[in-house]
Amino acid sequence: MTADLGDPELQVLLQLLGTALGGPHQAPASVPMALFAMAAFFWWNSRAKLTYALVFVLGAGMIAAVMPPKWTERMVTIQHYQHDEDAVSRLTIWREALGIAEARPFVGGGFDATEYPEVLHQFYPGAHPLAVHSIWLEVAGDAGFPALFVWCLMQVVGILNARKLRRYARGDPELAWVDDLGRMTEASIIAFLVGGSFLPQSYFNYYFAVLVILAGTRMALSRESSRLARAGNAPRRGTGRINQADASRHAIANPEFIR
Repeated sequence: MTADLGDPELQVLLQLLGTALGGPHQAPASVPMALFAMAAFFWWNSRAKLTYALVFVLGAGMIAAVMPPKWTERMVTIQHYQHDEDAVSRLTIWREALGIAEARPFVGGGFDATEYPEVLHQFYPGAHPLAVHSIWLEVAGDAGFPALFVWCLMQVVGILNARKLRRYARGDPELAWVDDLGRMTEASIIAFLVGGSFLPQSYFNYYFAVLVILAGTRMALSRESSRLARAGNAPRRGTGRINQADASRHAIANPEFIR
């Protein structure tokens, strides 16, 4: 399948690529990584993967070729991260957060454990307090491995909820917004998990609002499906059960759905 420049999916890919490579050169590396992850997500869900892949590669080369010298210098430092004080300090605090989690695997060291000298020095005397720039290690160091498991499970449930919404809306133009909600929230989750791997944002409240919106929308769909079934939507003959997707599509198109 071919694509044209007016295709919304192609436009999103190009905009994400341009922002990732052409953004402020002082921006954290996690920002372009998150944008690249979103671009990869939209590419994977596109209808013309080969065409978009070629456009993506060519666009990346063209944008990188016109980037200012400061951007090139910043990229070169990745090869010599041992001489980058910021990179070394992040790796050090990662090891310390993991060490706290291993020393207290069930409860961790408490919220922001690595930022308080009186807490950090119990495990690493003389260590420099610093925020853990990794959502994964931050949760492990703060609350232990059971909490990390629950936290990871929340992300899995969020992605499953987003995909469930997309399945509900598939093939129904009236529910295009439901498909958009599922698609964009799934992209947001992926961007958060990739970019957050290098940021101390484990408890970012806006992100958790996205998870709540997904869970609430899916619960509303299920509730309306059950209500329609009780109201007299007969099960399909031979199946013994209601077609929940069809019922949900009808229900969500009803203005009373949001009440």
